[in-house]
Amino acid sequence: MDAFRGVARLSAMIAVALVVAACQTTSMNRTDTLTTLEDDVTVIVMPANVQLVELTAGGLEEPNAQWTADATGYIHESLKSSFDDLGLTYQVLDLDTLSEQERLQEEELGKLHRAVGASIIVHRFLQVIQVRGSVLVQPKLPVMGDKFDFSLGDQVSVIRDHSGADYALFLFVKDQYSSAGRVALNVVAALLGAPVRGGTQVGYASLVDLRNGELVWFNLLARQTGDLRKAETAPETVAELLSNFPSKTTTAQ
Repeated sequence: MDAFRGVARLSAMIAVALVVAACQTTSMNRTDTLTTLEDDVTVIVMPANVQLVELTAGGLEEPNAQWTADATGYIHESLKSSFDDLGLTYQVLDLDTLSEQERLQEEELGKLHRAVGASIIVHRFLQVIQVRGSVLVQPKLPVMGDKFDFSLGDQVSVIRDHSGADYALFLFVKDQYSSAGRVALNVVAALLGAPVRGGTQVGYASLVDLRNGELVWFNLLARQTGDLRKAETAPETVAELLSNFPSKTTTAQ
């Protein structure tokens, strides 16, 4: 459990480092992953792992439960709309239909997805360099022909057995918003020529083959824009997270 928490903290720090290094980085989809889905497959949408926090003037994060609950609802509604637009057959995992053991397994899968996502960010999107003794993290250019080989393992079978779905969509998003005090500090600092970093929006989406646990598609989002607190703006974030999502092989007539 401690290992999962450690990787979760690492993934957040890495994503922020990516944003700072690139100033503003939008979605970055792998070019060597799945691009099309069979016409008759079903995708199950897993519960989104969402965290919305407020940045204090001192840079501390204060979780906001109401923002998080609202954003989670907006995200799931937007996911349904996006899948309808894509013409994909999908289900939404209903936690109330799971047994206690299945629910525990689902929670572990969510944590494992965060850990694997952090590993993907480290190994596929970022590079660590040293400049005059300092360690810098910056975006990495795509490596063509380098096999994308990440997996959640055979424990995903519990989702396949329960739902009968072929693929599962996992989603993690963390969104930061500056408090009034931090906004004021930013204004003063900017006037003095030393701007303070504002909030960032980071997250990643993964499509997992439930037959073997392999991640067949992955998309990273890291930027300093976006707002998940409002129903009218949340769909834009979801659209970025699903950019270049695999399309159907054929289109129903």
